[in-house]
Amino acid sequence: MPEGVALDPASQLIPERMGAPPSRWDLLERLDSTGIGRRADGSITVRRRAPGGCFLYGPYLHLRPGAYRLTFRCRIGIPRLAAQPVLGIDICVLNRFQLGWRDFTVSELAAGGGSLEFVVPPEHNLGTGNEARFEFRFFHLGNAEVAITRVELVALPALPALPKPHWRLLGRLQLSPRGKRTADGGVIVRRFAPSGLLLYGGWPYLRLPRGSYRLALHARANSARDPRKPALSVEVFGDSRWHRGVRLPFVAPPSSASGIRMAARDASTEEIASGPVTLDFAVPLEMAVEAGADAPFEIRIGHFGNAALTIDAVDLLRVDDAPVSVTAPRTRPAGRPRIVIIGNCQSEKLRQGFVH
Repeated sequence: MPEGVALDPASQLIPERMGAPPSRWDLLERLDSTGIGRRADGSITVRRRAPGGCFLYGPYLHLRPGAYRLTFRCRIGIPRLAAQPVLGIDICVLNRFQLGWRDFTVSELAAGGGSLEFVVPPEHNLGTGNEARFEFRFFHLGNAEVAITRVELVALPALPALPKPHWRLLGRLQLSPRGKRTADGGVIVRRFAPSGLLLYGGWPYLRLPRGSYRLALHARANSARDPRKPALSVEVFGDSRWHRGVRLPFVAPPSSASGIRMAARDASTEEIASGPVTLDFAVPLEMAVEAGADAPFEIRIGHFGNAALTIDAVDLLRVDDAPVSVTAPRTRPAGRPRIVIIGNCQSEKLRQGFVH
């Protein structure tokens, strides 16, 4: 079938009825919107001041193994932080297996849209039934007004070289009164500012698949009292629900993190000058999206008052070359996923089995 031919929704769900599988899907009308999204004139719009989070999701497609490209058209308003992402797209299966993530800045969407490629592995193909329902989620990052005007899925003839998932987090972190934002979204703090928490959180909440990660902090330091002493600290917490829903979180930022500390390090001005400050950590199965765990991750950056700092980027990357010493901490029982069983007396037997 030619790539440009569109099929009706019923045939897209069960392609065998048409003899040949479809190669293109028009999805916008089949996606659902959340409370922060507004549907009008064939598009979905979310205002800049709306709370960050998912505003468009669905349509729970069954797909054959192979490569695909999700493309979209959009209109973007004036961003609050010019160099920070305004839109994020997550591709997942059954809310448990993440097959793709990408965030976009205004400059990357200057052509009026963007795309994200992914591969459907055999274990999530059409033949596995309800265990392979694909969902595409569009995230508002609280940086600009976003209007999605078209969403398409296209089957690709060859497998592309896929980049590692990469989260740009600086614009998603909350700023304490110690620092100040630049027009691009960077953060500056004076040497004489009180020591303590500078950046924290990650909103919308950051949930991660199982694996190894590297947090890279791009910063500059000057006017140091002692170049060998720590100038900043970096911490990663798992299962941390720092967001309190207050209107002015910068007035009273949390003094201590909740959850489980995954990794931490301090960096001197000499280390900052030598390149990005990196911190490796592992996401265990108990906190991973594959287990159905609702365990958000929080990034916390502190200022020691030893130097003036400028933070240009805070990036999180999925890595395969993390040191062997990077291990996940032991989680408390509350970090395990919960199971709800609904049914008859056979379900009661199953519940007793889990208890024992």
